[in-house]
Amino acid sequence: MTTSPPKRPAPEFRPPRKRQQGRSSGFADARMVAIVAALGLVLLAGAGLVALLVLGGDDTPAADSGTRGGPSPRLEAPAARYIPALEEAPPGYQVVPPETYGMNAFQFATQSGLFAQIATGEQKAEEWRYLDGYRASYEPIGKGAEVVQGAYWLTIDAYLFEHPEGAEAAFGFLKDFYNEVKGSKQVQAPALANQSAAWQYEQGTILQSDVPAVYHRFVFRRGNLLTIVQTLGGTPSMTIDQARQMAVVVDERALGERDAVTPTPNASPALPTGGSDTR
Repeated sequence: MTTSPPKRPAPEFRPPRKRQQGRSSGFADARMVAIVAALGLVLLAGAGLVALLVLGGDDTPAADSGTRGGPSPRLEAPAARYIPALEEAPPGYQVVPPETYGMNAFQFATQSGLFAQIATGEQKAEEWRYLDGYRASYEPIGKGAEVVQGAYWLTIDAYLFEHPEGAEAAFGFLKDFYNEVKGSKQVQAPALANQSAAWQYEQGTILQSDVPAVYHRFVFRRGNLLTIVQTLGGTPSMTIDQARQMAVVVDERALGERDAVTPTPNASPALPTGGSDTR
């Protein structure tokens, strides 16, 4: 990674601008004052609460659970039905409304962060017969103060294609793409669904702390559904397990093992115009 990464952060595991070290806007400075104050309260709360947040609740699957292989169905839209509901996320988390929204084909090309050129994204959306997508972002209620203590930010993208073959082609594209990102490395994780792979990328620190920041990304395909689960937290608290746990929830929804009802996390009333800063 260079010291001045491109604006669109998703492909390069870039720390979100509002969470990364050294942001200079007045909004961020004011927010940091609140975060520092909250951090003191979190420190007083002790490690017990943090352990609860990181390990998840009764509805969180084990890190090595899930169906390996199995059917390759042609799932129905909307993609939002496969996104975990808030009660399926770790306890003590909340949805981030401005960073939670549906994605049509044009938004897939422009907002997913997967394509350097809009024209390339539009061409791939047509080639793969993209149908529908949804992005959901979650954060601990204590925000960055809890992330410093062992919690994490979570973003889940779900993309539906007309046929499983389109999702398979998109999976191959993403796998090649992430393998070429400088500084990222593929990591071992238990297989899930029809295809899966995982990556790790370390860069910077969590907010203004000295806690090193690490991204983990778990990507899997179930039939015509392609899902990207990304976590951002501090080392050594984070492994690929947290991302894979949430991937299992998505897959269980796709397989009908969990209720796949809509709406799931509420969408933003207005789509961000400059791309998401959460990835």
